Amino acid sequence: MFCNNCGKEINSDSVFCGSCGNQLISNAQPSVQPRVQIESSGAGLAIFLSILFGITALFFLPPLFGGLGVFFGFKVKQKGNEGLGIALMVVNGACLLIGMFLGVLSFSLL
Repeated sequence: MFCNNCGKEINSDSVFCGSCGNQLISNAQPSVQPRVQIESSGAGLAIFLSILFGITALFFLPPLFGGLGVFFGFKVKQKGNEGLGIALMVVNGACLLIGMFLGVLSFSLL
């Protein structure tokens, strides 16, 4: 084995070059791989609540539950799921409008 800095021959078990003092880089891979910790965005509850409030807004108090659905859609967007958060906000806004229309329609039929 040779030093990659000065080119002198060195022992294969050396950590530093005896001639120039350069730290030697081993070609061997470490036996333990570092763990990669994946952080969850924690958006699962917000997604669930947004869907639940959107469905509820179709039949019961659309401004309240539709608004809450849009709010939790925004929270999903803030937690990093931008596309899903925007989709939840749009769908909940539509549920709010449809729920209000169904409410007006049901009272006009009475």
